[in-house]
Amino acid sequence: MPDNQVSKMIGHPMNQPLSSQLTTACAPYPELSAADRFLHELRRLMPPSYMLVNGTIYCCNRSGKPGIPVCSPLQVSALVRDNNGQGWSRLVQVLTPDRRVIDCVVPHTEVEAKPNDAIARLADCGLQLQGDRYLFLQFLKSWKPTSYALRLPHVGWTPDRTAFALGDGRVIAPVPRGETVIYTGTVDRTTTGRLEDWQSGVATLASGNPYLIFGISLALSGPFLSLTNRTGAIFHLYGENSVGKTKALMVGNTVWPSAGTESPWRTTSAGLEGLLAQANDTFLGLDELPGEPHAGFGDDIYAAANGAGKNRATVTGRAQARQQWRAPVLSTGEAPVRQVLRDLGQSLRGGQAVRMIDIPVMGMTHGVFNDLHGHATSKAFARKIESIAPRSCGHAGANLVRELILSDQDQSIRTTIETLHEIELSKLMMQLGLDPRTARNETLRVLDRFALVAVAGEFASQRQITGWPAGTASEAVMDMAARWFEHSGADKPTEQSSAVERTRDYLLQFGDSRFGILRQRADDPVEAPAARSHEAAGYRDDDYFYMLKPTFDTIHRGQDAKRAAEKLEAAGYLEPGGERNSRQFALSGVRKQRIRVYRIRAEILSA
Repeated sequence: MPDNQVSKMIGHPMNQPLSSQLTTACAPYPELSAADRFLHELRRLMPPSYMLVNGTIYCCNRSGKPGIPVCSPLQVSALVRDNNGQGWSRLVQVLTPDRRVIDCVVPHTEVEAKPNDAIARLADCGLQLQGDRYLFLQFLKSWKPTSYALRLPHVGWTPDRTAFALGDGRVIAPVPRGETVIYTGTVDRTTTGRLEDWQSGVATLASGNPYLIFGISLALSGPFLSLTNRTGAIFHLYGENSVGKTKALMVGNTVWPSAGTESPWRTTSAGLEGLLAQANDTFLGLDELPGEPHAGFGDDIYAAANGAGKNRATVTGRAQARQQWRAPVLSTGEAPVRQVLRDLGQSLRGGQAVRMIDIPVMGMTHGVFNDLHGHATSKAFARKIESIAPRSCGHAGANLVRELILSDQDQSIRTTIETLHEIELSKLMMQLGLDPRTARNETLRVLDRFALVAVAGEFASQRQITGWPAGTASEAVMDMAARWFEHSGADKPTEQSSAVERTRDYLLQFGDSRFGILRQRADDPVEAPAARSHEAAGYRDDDYFYMLKPTFDTIHRGQDAKRAAEKLEAAGYLEPGGERNSRQFALSGVRKQRIRVYRIRAEILSA
């Protein structure tokens, strides 16, 4: 369906199309078909000087009789805007030749500046022009609808968190709002079966299988990211081929309306951004991370978790709006991300390690499976999952969102989620024997992400969505977190992480006050540090800190500074400048001098 068309909605009342939400005059005629109700309503609301005769709208002559034919049946049911009060459009309902009612959003800018584009948009939805185009535009503008609607161009939450759009075109809004919400994004997902089918099928087979429970719980965590102002993360299941990793991804995909197939990792950065944007506030599964991905894979990890794409331009050179998202991602592959990056000639940076989290597939009786639920072999069990997964998709996520909205009528849901999160995080810390006062920052950040997954699974279970007993999701997440913790070396302070932490902590404290700002042009003056000159630590721009050697030696006092520079380079945060036998960088243009500094990537601040 083109993205200018609007599909069915879940609103108030439930499961009614947009036309029935905006108009109610046809309610006394339940025996009429949808097309006949539309025509009845059209006759009632038709602007003056127009009439509907034998399926064609006419402009009336002076005697009030049909004159010049205009078009096939059409009505403007609402005026639509975006959340910023811009993007005004008309919501036009068209009766197609096969007597279906299609909703089409037509921007005002097209009607006023590019009328042929507006007509083409409507024609694509089934409109048939019967006469002069100018006469048709007059008719279109003559409608004065009194209903207003908010246009939501992306999957996920509305800004006020009172409605949620799904990729199958539905909008979930169980609580009456001041205005209708319509989804105008791409409709490329489908919902199948019933929630009860999903509970007795996919959710039941997941019981007793921590990897499958984790996959479902991770998919359920999508709406919680925005509610708690958190960013997403990539959880990467790695292990040998044919152990069932894709099945964990497959059951996760059943939580939300399905695209029909699992998305492969083999894509460009721009392609990945599109997948992530379409998974906003829901879930994305990426299958089979190749051993040699494209060179920008390391940057893709940051982008996927940080929730924003690159700045790009149109063919005319104008800047495109950056795609944005918050989405949890489940990834599969044969090798851990550290090894994949090493094969690309790159090192795993601390910031990447907390955004793409390696979970080894091992220790189960049958690959990722522990309980085969009566099937003779893991292969037979996997085939069962493959057969039932496509039959019941999209209901668990939709019901979860409905429960979240209904639970937030007193504006308390965020407090509830954070309280549950603290409980789950405490459980993880206790299980791993960690003290929050001494645990490494990277470890705490990863466990924070695991805890939110547990919250999502437990919340859904409490609301009778999964059918699992209380504690099921929490225990599965603990299992996954323990596997990550054991195999990541997170429990072992390393020389590299120590060098990164000391440098990061100094820059967080003094990055603004002791580093002068380098101007964009070489002949521009340098803005001096605000602190006294004897405290000046170096210079900075948008991408790097240029740290003076005395500052670097002070930070790593008591350690081998040369060794610390080596470890920072290995972590991907220090970039040498080609100086022989040195990891320093020659910075030119500073007070007409070339000074040697340590060039440190600004990304270290989020390490």
